[in-house]
Amino acid sequence: ASLDGSIAQARTDQADRLAGQTNLFDGLFDGGSDGVVETSDDSPALDGPAMPVNEKLQYEKELLGFYISGHPMDAYTGIDTALDSFSSPEDLNGFGDRTTIRLCGIVVNLQRKYTRKDNKPMAVFNLATRQHSYEFIAFPEAYERFGQRLEEGQLYALQGLVGRRNGEISLSAHEVVRLEAAVPRVLRAIAFILEASDTAADFFAELRKAVDKNPGETRMGIYLRLPDETLVEAEIPSSFSWSFDPAQFKKLRQHPAVIGLRVEALPVATVDDRKPWEKARK
Repeated sequence: ASLDGSIAQARTDQADRLAGQTNLFDGLFDGGSDGVVETSDDSPALDGPAMPVNEKLQYEKELLGFYISGHPMDAYTGIDTALDSFSSPEDLNGFGDRTTIRLCGIVVNLQRKYTRKDNKPMAVFNLATRQHSYEFIAFPEAYERFGQRLEEGQLYALQGLVGRRNGEISLSAHEVVRLEAAVPRVLRAIAFILEASDTAADFFAELRKAVDKNPGETRMGIYLRLPDETLVEAEIPSSFSWSFDPAQFKKLRQHPAVIGLRVEALPVATVDDRKPWEKARK
């Protein structure tokens, strides 16, 4: 698993360099350790409960500069692509000035600053998705709304604006919400695509447990892929709705019967933070 993670990280690093995006890991090992950790058979065994996944990943990032066991966004695989307005830096070239965007990721390189003119607090940070990292600015008015909620290493859903000036592209944050809280608000439906096999019945049972434990507003659905490659939608009551839980979702998505997802999210609400006199201009 660690080898696969290293290969995936290398591919991500190369893609980010080609796209001109800031690489979060550059220089961490320049002239230093090769990352090999020696162990001893005499090391005492550690007893106690297993470390939570997010905490383990945070330690890996702090100690090594990259993740080994996975990525903090792994629990949202499939959900993030439905929520995100774009998937790569190149996509930003197709957005006009003041286009509203939505993006999910982990906050890193958080820097709290003050404006030169009137000493108001603001922030600059990177939002790292599973593939890329994007720099955002939280200007004073936006920072006043959510700045105190920003934490390094936490997952968020961000709503913001694309800025274009003199051929340069910038990204500003308008609203930031913890991802676990934001997802249930914007998810309309999740449909799991299953292979028509003996494991499908077990998945039905697991999905029923998840819905019974966390009923909510997100409509759940199931499609079966038949041997001739056609998809057939299973009949499920309209009351079969769920409140998204990342741990439950990850478990369901990794079930052997699941071969795909269909996720429907609410559209991104348009942001217009211009002053009244600016809006009046033609």
